[in-house]
Amino acid sequence: MDAQEKSHDKAERKKKKKKQADQDEIKSEDIAKDATQVAQPAGWTQEDEETLLERMKLATPEEARHQRHYATELKCLNWEKVAFGPYNADACKQQWDAIARKIRKFRTLTDVLVDAKKIVQDPLKQIGTKPRKPLPASFIYINKNRKKYMKKHPGSSVTAVGQILAKKFHSLSENKKKKYVDLHQSALEQYNAEMGEFWAKNPQETMGRWKRSNAVVPLCGHDFFFQKRLMKLQAEDSATPLPSLKKRVEKEWREMSVHKKWKKYTSKFMNNRHEYEKQEQEYKKSHPSYTLKLKPQLTPADIKIRDEALGRPPKVMNGYVLFRRDQAEQHVVDNASILRTWKELGKEGQEKWNAKFAKAKAEYTVAFDKFMSKLSPEDRAAVEEERSSSRRPHKEPTRRKPPA
Repeated sequence: MDAQEKSHDKAERKKKKKKQADQDEIKSEDIAKDATQVAQPAGWTQEDEETLLERMKLATPEEARHQRHYATELKCLNWEKVAFGPYNADACKQQWDAIARKIRKFRTLTDVLVDAKKIVQDPLKQIGTKPRKPLPASFIYINKNRKKYMKKHPGSSVTAVGQILAKKFHSLSENKKKKYVDLHQSALEQYNAEMGEFWAKNPQETMGRWKRSNAVVPLCGHDFFFQKRLMKLQAEDSATPLPSLKKRVEKEWREMSVHKKWKKYTSKFMNNRHEYEKQEQEYKKSHPSYTLKLKPQLTPADIKIRDEALGRPPKVMNGYVLFRRDQAEQHVVDNASILRTWKELGKEGQEKWNAKFAKAKAEYTVAFDKFMSKLSPEDRAAVEEERSSSRRPHKEPTRRKPPA
């Protein structure tokens, strides 16, 4: 018994020692924290808090305001920019947390009535809810048969069931499909009637956010070909997987000649683009508050196709560049040896290449003017802007002294 008591007392002493050590460690950490913290002012005045709020607003990027969630903006806020006077970044952040805790997290009926009054006074907020577009015939079929199918096949995911039922719908005969097509058509007629009432109740001046012109943004040459060709292949060969068909279409586009790309696709895009811009401008005249959509721009690939098809001549820099091209044709690719050969030509040999450059420059000017005459005024202005932006003031190169 004595031995058991002794071992028990020993275990109790160990527990007490460990508990005391933990308490001492916590106290030492608190003292260390107090020692490392910078002494802050005793209290914040109302003027200091107003300054804090103003600096927080200024520290928020202009493009991010009213666009991101509160928590996301607060997380990205640079508190070093908010810090001012005797208050460092940590002090400003702590004070904001204290202010945020005081903000009410619930709303009374009075608060709701105040917001309701603002909505009544603001005509833009009086717009009712737009009617929802009806579901397609295939979705009506899926919604009707989903529960029945899932009872027969418990454990199936909603996505998988939807895909299976969609395939079943497309495999139905036209007579069986007609039932769902008619349901969709009647819902669509009701939707159009409700939309007419919606627009009638909301004057044109208060519908700015929902105004749309009938102009369709045209697809660029590649996208137009890709969409049209892919739809045709899907109709002809439904057994082949979609990724394989996409790769096949991309390969066809790469192997197509530049002139065919230009005549059949890219030039059509440019014509449609001008028509689209005209329709947008006409709609803007009758709806002044309408915001014009972004103009569809030529992609770098379309610009390359246009330049090659219309014969844009390559730039000619100087006589030395012509000499380098000539050397490259003779399979000389070492820059050092080309430069050495250029120096060995001497002034007379270099002057011959400079004379060739002058002739090539004159030919380039004629060819470039011919190329520009084939462009529309808008594209001509874009090319001129591109040329002017690429020009830089000429600087005389610093020449190294020859070795002694």
